Amino acid sequence: MKILFVCTGNTCRSVMAEGILKDILKKKGMAGDFEVRSAGLFAQDGEPPTIETQFALEKGGVSFEEKGATYLEDDVLEGMDLILTMTEGHKIMIEDRKEKGYYDGRLFTLKEYTRDCKGHPGAAGLRDETENMDTEDMNTDEREEALDISDPYGRSMEVYQQTFREIFEEIEVLVQKILEKC
Repeated sequence: MKILFVCTGNTCRSVMAEGILKDILKKKGMAGDFEVRSAGLFAQDGEPPTIETQFALEKGGVSFEEKGATYLEDDVLEGMDLILTMTEGHKIMIEDRKEKGYYDGRLFTLKEYTRDCKGHPGAAGLRDETENMDTEDMNTDEREEALDISDPYGRSMEVYQQTFREIFEEIEVLVQKILEKC
């Protein structure tokens, strides 16, 4: 399975998500069964992850390969089985690249994709906020707030660590879902 994480600059959130998923899959002996990548809608190719991102991953016990940012080209999207964005805005920008419905079944925000997995320990806390929400009836701002992972760029180390924990919880649930355990 080929999984792509997308954010704005590919220096914070998507890097964390890629690193966390790769680390979990490696620890489960399943790294070879998945291709996990990340890219940014406005990334500057080769830009390294922020120091804060690197520190949050290290402090979280996640080993990661620093590859530098990747600008999201259409050809990268084409080969992916699952495209997970950090915000509803990112998702909309990708949807707008093709005709309506082109990405159906493979393009979601990370929280949107994981919210239907109930009962997993990683689902505690954040999951409670969106699990029973009918986001279809929400206005745009409410929907985005419920399904977005906020950008920590330029903020404090504490915010980066909060973002890391939020993404880590979502990735734990994602692993359960892609392994069909929820």
